Amino acid sequence: MNYLSLDQLLLKIRSGNGLGVIIEGVTDGDDEWVYSQWFGHLAHLITFYPQDGYSRVYDAVAKLNYSTKKQLVVGIIDRDFATDLELKAQFEPGYCDHVYRTKRYTLENYLLDPEAWFHIAKLFWRNNLPEGFRSVEECTETINKIYEAFLPAAAYNWMAHDISRQYKPKKHLEYKTMPNLDPEALYLNLLIYCRNEDLPDPEEFPIRLDILKNNRQMWDQKVNGKMVFDYLLESFPVPRQKPNRHLFVNYYVSSTEAPEELVRLVEFLIKKYLGEELLTKSAV
Repeated sequence: MNYLSLDQLLLKIRSGNGLGVIIEGVTDGDDEWVYSQWFGHLAHLITFYPQDGYSRVYDAVAKLNYSTKKQLVVGIIDRDFATDLELKAQFEPGYCDHVYRTKRYTLENYLLDPEAWFHIAKLFWRNNLPEGFRSVEECTETINKIYEAFLPAAAYNWMAHDISRQYKPKKHLEYKTMPNLDPEALYLNLLIYCRNEDLPDPEEFPIRLDILKNNRQMWDQKVNGKMVFDYLLESFPVPRQKPNRHLFVNYYVSSTEAPEELVRLVEFLIKKYLGEELLTKSAV
């Protein structure tokens, strides 16, 4: 178990100050480190604790708030396939839950900015940059091509999620994680599954694939950034021994600031649960 037990978390939260935020990921993993680095200037107001998956986040938030008798704990989880309406609802005054979703599919979708990857390439290669990373424009094209390679899998996973949510079948479809999958084969797999489960034919699959192909702004909402990020690491040229994933995340975070939408979410949580005055004082 590479995360704190609820009893250990309770001790930490009771002995600390400010708001405890339960996130996905594991102890010493990327999620905790990324959030802690990007929001280190707010460490006196907010602390991030990983709990290895969204279901554990919900469980920890409910049990820890019950134990503290105060609303000292909230959660942040990945967007996954949440709708825009679901995201909008969490900022409404009547929102009673204490777990909030980000705007992008996973945390890794925030780690794919071409300018940051151009900076990383220069750290490795100095002035002798390899093809695909010789400029911000080339980095943009490289990352976009990887996103495009995963669009069939993303459309399939989007269908699989909605079928499971709407019909709650006994047997669930497993998500696809490979690039450049054949759309016709994916549709046939969905069709066979739906007919075996006595469900309507999956006619929306090609429509959703076309939507993703023609709407690049939806990629970070519907395409799992873990797949794109890991593929980018595998294809990234390095002059010597290949560094591990954590080193690339370190390089990325050290060369960027927190994305504006994450800043807005974290500041919203501080204002809602601790009060706007504390956030204002921290900004002075």
